[in-house]
Amino acid sequence: MSLLLLAPIDLFYRAPTRDDPFVLVQPHADRQALDGPDAVNPNTVIIRWATLGLCTLIARTLTPTPAMTTVLDGGALFTGLRPDPVINAFVRNAVDCPTAGLTPLLFAHRAGDQWVVYARSRHHTEDVLFLHLTTLPLPPTRTT
Repeated sequence: MSLLLLAPIDLFYRAPTRDDPFVLVQPHADRQALDGPDAVNPNTVIIRWATLGLCTLIARTLTPTPAMTTVLDGGALFTGLRPDPVINAFVRNAVDCPTAGLTPLLFAHRAGDQWVVYARSRHHTEDVLFLHLTTLPLPPTRTT
């Protein structure tokens, strides 16, 4: 399983507020549009928008309101470097928040029962590049 986090770009520099929108994108075909990580280049992942295929999108904020889910083609996520109007409408309907500045921030993929996390290095009109963020996979967390 892989997940892509879309969130306001300034979350790189500040803590999220309860009203910040974020979208989790889960590609249906896990490795279809991904270059890496692999034995040749384990530290980078490139996601190509045009070949991402169908994705489940989950929009929410940190408030306890329920999340809203939809399925879209990954090629429709961005128009240039901005979220596509379809994404803007989905997020506005889901969480009633402005969507200006939503951008790919993090990518994670499951390795067994752990997560390997990558941070965005470059966002291009055709793809996004992520660099390995953790030296070891993150262990599973438990909630009590």
